[in-house]
Amino acid sequence: MGKILELPKQVVDMIAAGEVIERPASVVRELVENALDAGARRIDIRAEGGGKDRIAVTDDGEGIDASDLPLAVLSHATSKLKDAEDLFGIRTLGFRGEALPSIGAVSRLKVTSRAAGADAGATLEVLGGEATPPKAVGCPDGTTVDVRKLFFNTPVRRRFLRRDATELAHITEQVALYALAHPSLHFRFTHEEKEILNAPPAGDLLKRIQDVEPKDRVRELKPVFHQDASLSLKAFVAPPTRSAPNAKSIRLFLNGRAIRDRLLLHAVIEAYRDSIPSGRYPVVYLFIALHPAEVDVNVHPAKIEVRFRNGGALHGRVTSLFRKALEGLDAPPPALTLRGEPAPRDVEQRSFPLHGGDAAAPPAQRVREALASYLETRDAPPPGDAPAGGPPAPAPLSASPTRPFLQVHRSYIVRETEEGLEIIDQHALAERVLYNEVRPRVARESIQAQRLLVPLTLDLDRSRVSLLEGNLDLFARFGLEINRFGPSTFAVQTTPPFLPDGEVAAFVEEVLSDLTGDAPAAPEKKLDTVAKRLACRGAVKAGQAMNEAEIRALLARTADLPRAVTCPHGRPAVVRITLAELEKNFQRR
Repeated sequence: MGKILELPKQVVDMIAAGEVIERPASVVRELVENALDAGARRIDIRAEGGGKDRIAVTDDGEGIDASDLPLAVLSHATSKLKDAEDLFGIRTLGFRGEALPSIGAVSRLKVTSRAAGADAGATLEVLGGEATPPKAVGCPDGTTVDVRKLFFNTPVRRRFLRRDATELAHITEQVALYALAHPSLHFRFTHEEKEILNAPPAGDLLKRIQDVEPKDRVRELKPVFHQDASLSLKAFVAPPTRSAPNAKSIRLFLNGRAIRDRLLLHAVIEAYRDSIPSGRYPVVYLFIALHPAEVDVNVHPAKIEVRFRNGGALHGRVTSLFRKALEGLDAPPPALTLRGEPAPRDVEQRSFPLHGGDAAAPPAQRVREALASYLETRDAPPPGDAPAGGPPAPAPLSASPTRPFLQVHRSYIVRETEEGLEIIDQHALAERVLYNEVRPRVARESIQAQRLLVPLTLDLDRSRVSLLEGNLDLFARFGLEINRFGPSTFAVQTTPPFLPDGEVAAFVEEVLSDLTGDAPAAPEKKLDTVAKRLACRGAVKAGQAMNEAEIRALLARTADLPRAVTCPHGRPAVVRITLAELEKNFQRR
């Protein structure tokens, strides 16, 4: 008997479902796209149990005729394609004819619809891929698709779904993207009778962005418009000072569809390359309309990736348009200061160039005094005893305070050691010190917090609201008492003493980004991740001027650090150059 067998239809449908339906948000994507293609003006999405227990999408579109209802749940049956030529000019969001049969193969599916002008509607049910005959039913014009117990017949797939809060965040993100892409329509999303998003028709695109997205993110958006025979581009860009910790702040839309595209993403990032720090991303909303023949949307089962006919030219045009838009937006960031300390009027005066002497003295005099101090102390024995018969023990990080040091470019501290010199990355070292103090403490108890006279407000992505609510105890352990203040607004009542107010929003946003990942984190790993983020945000920054007392205080806290010290992320905090290496570079050897 041969080894090759034709798979049963049920297995084929389940394989197709695996390509199209990854999680509850995939169900929402397919059903909302069907509603949009049906000409809906209002779309209501309801979910329960993070979408795992139920997803229902109701629209007021053209509906499905009763005679077509059985065909709607068959594989590769669609009203959106007629022949092969249509594949090269897709004008609809859904077109594969796989959505309903794929969903029906892995859920308990019920479709109820009434075509415009019909005397009555019809309904049918699909259980694990098997459909019942349609029945007449009374219902309004439009369609309701009710999906229950997703992956009930594929328990392995269901076990791979994440917590309700995580799945809800993915659904909320999906609905928000469609609301942004179609500002003239009404979208409403509720989870277990609680309204998550309600976006009535907006008068213009910017108004819709402001209604859906966090207020802090969309402040100061500047419009960018371009129109020619082949390309229509509308964009709203934030100044570089409004950068975000991940690329989700770059929203890309093509012909009414939210997409992920490396070419467009690179074009946007390239335009901002010289304006924002490494590791940060611009806030951009980019809407492009192209002729369907210029783009292939049939390269991904979920239709989120595309291929452009002339991608190189599009990349260049987008980068050029964005660079022009950024002209005049590159305002320098505000000076970074320590909590409770006024910003310096003269950064150069506050930077402590060389230890020793009068800070108000002329530079030449300060150099002479520092050099004299060096000559007085160069022969002083290092702290501790040297090993018998060996070289002197290397000085620890908390070297003798009599040795000179220098702050270079407000980012590095250079100081003499017995062996040569050390170059210290002030941020990396401060980050390591703070992490080493915070991490053991939160393992035992919460960090002592200070109550703010005026609470700080946080405006979040709606997709992050449930995630933050599910982790309020985690933030409280690190000294942040956070309370719900509105639909997507929270009030921060307390903060740890070393976290500047201006860093709180970025800290919360970065932690939520870390927690959004699909892989569930163990409690200890969560604590470690948050401690690293807090240390980074609370530590002195590169580019921040430090006076003598601050530099001494930082060095005094490093006595117990190992010689090869790194920041919590693994970057080196100290580079050592021996006297022999210096002499070799100056050809003294």
